[in-house]
Amino acid sequence: MLNSIGVILGIAVIFVAIINYLYRLYIIKNRIEVEAKVIRFRKSTGGEGGTVDSPVFQYFVDGAIYERTFPSSSSKHVLDSVVVVYCHKNNPKRSLLPDQLTKDLFCDIICLLTGVFVIYISIFH
Repeated sequence: MLNSIGVILGIAVIFVAIINYLYRLYIIKNRIEVEAKVIRFRKSTGGEGGTVDSPVFQYFVDGAIYERTFPSSSSKHVLDSVVVVYCHKNNPKRSLLPDQLTKDLFCDIICLLTGVFVIYISIFH
């Protein structure tokens, strides 16, 4: 019984990593690049229970205004700073911060390897 729970958990972690990767790939392949401005900061929960100020970006696509909060600890994201954001050409609400892509990919790889490890341990131990 314990082995099957581990296998299911491992598969779920792998599934989430793959879905996250495919989501970013979908946006990147269908992207338009727009300039986004930091308009304010939103407090959100940090990794150890503290709070983090996450920048809220505002950008315009075809005359419509979009706002998106990206978790970021980059010091370059200060009030009124402007960065390029990738957003999906048919659904501009779906957007990515290009300078976060490497970090996100690293997290996906860690999740994928964790899922494989959990499955391995569940089957062979």
